[in-house]
Amino acid sequence: MLLQIQDLPRKVTKDFLLQQVTARKIKAAPQFQFSNQVIALFNLQPPRSNLPLTVALDYQQGLIMTPRTTRQLLNDFSHQSIFNFQQSRMLVRQTQHPHFLPLILGRAAYLPLAGVSHGSTDWVGLHWQQDCWQNTPARQAEFITLQNKILQFTYSSYRNLEDAVHLTSYYSEYLCRILQLIVQASGARLESLPAAGLMHQFAQCSCRLHRQLPQTNSEVRQFLQSFQDWTLRQVAHFSELQLSASLQEQTLKFWRSELAAVHCLW
Repeated sequence: MLLQIQDLPRKVTKDFLLQQVTARKIKAAPQFQFSNQVIALFNLQPPRSNLPLTVALDYQQGLIMTPRTTRQLLNDFSHQSIFNFQQSRMLVRQTQHPHFLPLILGRAAYLPLAGVSHGSTDWVGLHWQQDCWQNTPARQAEFITLQNKILQFTYSSYRNLEDAVHLTSYYSEYLCRILQLIVQASGARLESLPAAGLMHQFAQCSCRLHRQLPQTNSEVRQFLQSFQDWTLRQVAHFSELQLSASLQEQTLKFWRSELAAVHCLW
């Protein structure tokens, strides 16, 4: 029998989850697929086992465990979804925070609780949380879900937790604004749902970052152009091509020109 959200104690810790795994009270689902219905992913290492284990807290399915790592789950999702880490990387590049890569799915957003270089880590769906706090001396972070459950994680990141949530909120608003402007340019209108969960706290933020949200089609084109340039650079820097730095730049200029010509009538 699956452990549903209402069956969980007030505070959910990794020790509690390991106890449930040992007692076989969490259903194993090797083919579990990540979706925006996931409230949190816990990266576990069971005792007397060299195999990693992920426990997902899913809004519809409750607690699910899978032998696949959090990285594998998110990479598979990214390969199948319209929104994936490509958009997230472009947003991160614009704010120059290279060691911080949340997964932005429009109004749904997932925050990693360690840097991108740490491999598999815990992930929290901010749209499923109503509050959070950081205990720096204890190296912990706690989130209170919309269902009033407290989720406890190890959090030793150098980044202040509130700043990480704020930055993720900005990325979410940026992507939603881009989509609204694209639809508006096509003669239609996109009614966006309001920011959900923790990100709602920053929906009306007037900080320097939020004042830079795109307002015009020209800014949309700049974003899409930066995405195109990033893609071209990945090709030009492909090591097996063995292109010199100067030849890489010439290649980029050539393909920018060729792609720009596609947009013209003649």
